[in-house]
Amino acid sequence: MDQDTELKNGAAAFARTLMGPAGRISFDIAVGQHLGWFSTALARGLSWLQIIELLRRAGVTRDDGRPLARGHLSAVYSRQRRKVHQHLTGKAVERPPAIGARPPKPPWQPPSSPARPRPASSTQKVQRDPEQASGTRPTEQTSTPTNSAIRSFMNRAAKQRNGNNER
Repeated sequence: MDQDTELKNGAAAFARTLMGPAGRISFDIAVGQHLGWFSTALARGLSWLQIIELLRRAGVTRDDGRPLARGHLSAVYSRQRRKVHQHLTGKAVERPPAIGARPPKPPWQPPSSPARPRPASSTQKVQRDPEQASGTRPTEQTSTPTNSAIRSFMNRAAKQRNGNNER
């Protein structure tokens, strides 16, 4: 059988399944019943948009007549595939953690400490030391020769920058 006719027949079968005897059935259930066809179409290199076009030609559209959404179809397919895999293995398929999510705490780590007090809000005024608020700091007298040499150099450099080259 030709590959194109096989894909077209599969799309027509999906359309018939979707329109059951009592009306339209759940889209998720219909995709679950035709997972093999979707897998075959994807394996043959069809994109989701090409699959949607095949389904549209077979009469599968949204309730309002527009073509299916690529994101919706791929999400339903992934969800149904995960269900089948979970049913076959008896294990839930582990989802990757969300971006920015904290990893679970290993059992050997102690439980987290109680909540820390919240910091002051950014709208509250914080009381500061008046000397620090004015921009001046009390000078510390240090006895180490390294610090005094550095301070001496910095003072000379400041005088040069300010144009006070007098010695």
